[in-house]
Amino acid sequence: MTESCGLEWHKRFEIIRRICFGLHYLHKECNIVHLDLTPQNILLDDNMLPKIADFGMSRLFGQQQSRVITQNRLGTLGYMAPEYIDNGLISFKSDIFSLGVIIIELLIGSRDYRQSSEASFEHFIENVFQKWRNRFEKTSKYTPFEIYSQQVHTCTAIGLRCVDSDPNKRPSAWDIIEMLNAIESENRRSGVNGGPLVDEAVSNSFFSNGKGSGQGNSNGAEQLSTSFANLKEKIMQLAASCEPISGGGCTGFFSSCNGVLLFYGYASTPAKRALMEDFYDTQIDSVDGVTVQMFGVYDGHGGAIAAEYVKEHLFSNLIKHPEFITDTKAAISETYNHTDSEFLKADSLQAPMAGSTAVTAIIVGDRLLVANVGDSRAIICKGGQAIAVSRDHKPDQTDERQRIEDAGGFVMWDGTWRVGGLVPVSRAFGNKLLKQYVLADPEVKEEVLDSSHEFLILASHGLWDVVTNEEAVEMVKPIQDAESAAKRLLQEAYKRETSENTTVIIVRFR
Repeated sequence: MTESCGLEWHKRFEIIRRICFGLHYLHKECNIVHLDLTPQNILLDDNMLPKIADFGMSRLFGQQQSRVITQNRLGTLGYMAPEYIDNGLISFKSDIFSLGVIIIELLIGSRDYRQSSEASFEHFIENVFQKWRNRFEKTSKYTPFEIYSQQVHTCTAIGLRCVDSDPNKRPSAWDIIEMLNAIESENRRSGVNGGPLVDEAVSNSFFSNGKGSGQGNSNGAEQLSTSFANLKEKIMQLAASCEPISGGGCTGFFSSCNGVLLFYGYASTPAKRALMEDFYDTQIDSVDGVTVQMFGVYDGHGGAIAAEYVKEHLFSNLIKHPEFITDTKAAISETYNHTDSEFLKADSLQAPMAGSTAVTAIIVGDRLLVANVGDSRAIICKGGQAIAVSRDHKPDQTDERQRIEDAGGFVMWDGTWRVGGLVPVSRAFGNKLLKQYVLADPEVKEEVLDSSHEFLILASHGLWDVVTNEEAVEMVKPIQDAESAAKRLLQEAYKRETSENTTVIIVRFR
């Protein structure tokens, strides 16, 4: 398989991407190291979609195990990680090394990644790119040259990072997925008829003609690492440069404040992430002659599918509940669980680990009911003070951890506390594989609105990771326009370098 014959590039790129998804599933959801990832053990179906096969040498790690040392070194030479050959060390990064060899083989037609040691890493990447460029110029009739070029650049850099002799410098399967998804996201934003997907600064970071060329392997590795980081940062900047979505309006009256109108505003941005998994909803309806106002923020994980489903169905399910007016609190709890069950039936086979947090505010007459699952949060300003009207559901909270362990699950640290080592919240919609531990049972708080209530803030954890409840309230106080207040909080979160999608809804009661 060479760049001048065989599979077209777009098929090779899709094979790489899908192998990464399969590997991520093995590592994070099954705790399995394949240990013999080779082209012979990746089967292609009639549509050229890859399936990882042959688990005869695989290792199943314990719940909190990430490495093991063995005296038996079995595998396929050329795909075995050096630390495994030399010291018998097995880790998830063993598979990443094999993945890197496969990526390079898909790029150059051989697994001789050692070519990169004969010159600088940049020279190796440039040689790969130039060979593919020749083919693209002859065959790419419908896809802009820049799209394929960026994919080749990035895949070559990823492949070389994966075969780094230091396992700590190799990316995880999820890191690679985010990089590849970021390229696709930017392609969609630019459109097939758009301009270059990567500007000169990024291109130069990979193809320096200066002092870097011809240097030894150590400097080459350092330069490649810097190039990889620069590319990722540049793509994140491109994502963050998009203007946030924002808006607002007036929903109606609530009776106990002398007929004062409710004004709301919202703002939402992917921040520094390439993919947007946050959703929001604002609705006004009439149920049995009673005006109902509903606001919600939904923060997806494992993809956007769960958050989008909840946004589309939660409120419509709620107002159909037969006891919505007479027992609103119970109706909300039952509707959360019903919507969760319906999502699991509808979509979880395609996305078994997709999930979503939710924080909602329902105003029925002069009653405010706030419900939440997960770590999206609601804060109310009452009498000038910041008051939390929701509780973040985190796996390390004493009662939540006890509930999970009583059900047979476990909580472990992996950068943050996670249920089963995977999900960073203890309650959420979706997450079928961990559903018996990650519940969609909301906590619901109710209070009667009066003249002491000034405004309500609903936001995903992208805000709360970097801004305290009190800080958020103080920032909103002087801003009467609800949309402007929501945008102000987004700007502050970005300034403080939040790493997450961020969505904010402000509801002003006066």
